[in-house]
Amino acid sequence: MTELIQTNWQNKNIRLGDKPCLSLTDFFVTEFADALYNELKDSLTYQKVNLNGVTKLNRGERELGDTYFGKFLVKQEKEINAINTLLRLSESQEFLHFLSNIMQEEIIFLRPGTPYLMNEGDKICIHDDMSDPIHSCAVVFNFTKNWQKGYGGNTIVGTVLREVDIVTPPEVPFQLTKLFLKKEKKIITPRYNTCLILKLKKGFGHGVSQIKSNKNRLSFVTIYGSYNRDK
Repeated sequence: MTELIQTNWQNKNIRLGDKPCLSLTDFFVTEFADALYNELKDSLTYQKVNLNGVTKLNRGERELGDTYFGKFLVKQEKEINAINTLLRLSESQEFLHFLSNIMQEEIIFLRPGTPYLMNEGDKICIHDDMSDPIHSCAVVFNFTKNWQKGYGGNTIVGTVLREVDIVTPPEVPFQLTKLFLKKEKKIITPRYNTCLILKLKKGFGHGVSQIKSNKNRLSFVTIYGSYNRDK
């Protein structure tokens, strides 16, 4: 499966270290990246998610609703061969070994990843993805073409200054919070065929600024864990 990743990333000795994130550009071989882009754009059906206005986006729709292990729903007569290949790659021992070297701890697969389609007005509030203490990193594959910083939709990563509980609708199964980051934050503009690795731990936060353009922002996100975090 690793033949789908550009050779220079396979053979490079990469470490995240103390940094909150790491961006690997031109990650997949071109043919695979383009196939994923086309399927994410044209083949999947998406469902609107709105968490009390603080997070708004479109999530790849599954036959079992919010269950991560359900199959993705596709448009009539469409196929998602590349997406299914990405799902297999994401849980393969080769990719887990690749992530373990970067994170310097044994990374385990938790659940299949999810595609996201964001457009004008959408945003993701600053959060830490630490609903489970064994969460270790989030891997974001970006398939957004010709994006500019001024469009919004930039990933914001930084150290948490404070955290505030906010009003949570009854249909949301967890307490919504709003994180505020320190001034020294990193702003990452979406770039096509990039693998962004986010360190997950209390004290780090990330989110996506509100989109101001009528262009689409496409990504595929998987969260990984490590039992070392539970010790």
